[in-house]
Amino acid sequence: MRILQRKDLAMRMSIPALIISIVLTAATDARAIDSIPTGDMSEGVAINPETRIAVTTNMGDGTLTVINLDERQFIRTIQVGGTPAGPAIDPTNNIVVFADKADNTMVIWSLDDGGGELVAKAPGVSEQVARG
Repeated sequence: MRILQRKDLAMRMSIPALIISIVLTAATDARAIDSIPTGDMSEGVAINPETRIAVTTNMGDGTLTVINLDERQFIRTIQVGGTPAGPAIDPTNNIVVFADKADNTMVIWSLDDGGGELVAKAPGVSEQVARG
């Protein structure tokens, strides 16, 4: 089980996962308040604290799952190909960075423009990105 926590909530997923749980962490009562389906073999989750958007990397189907945390709703699946892992989000420009283990690259993907778009790929760095 993997937990990513912010001030008021945490996101918990079992590895490998097809569902992410949003957990309310207010006061001493930590309890699951919702579960949202993700892609096949969700490996990691990142949160943009500015937009309250979460992104999971799904290694089994080469996708990103985008989730609205305030509404607790699935927004969209973005087909990125390969084997995405270890996401991080830059909150100032809504860019997600992740490793593609299939071709040993670091991928930079914009979440703007509806379905998002590939910004850049850098070779030979996926293991460093995935480890953080």
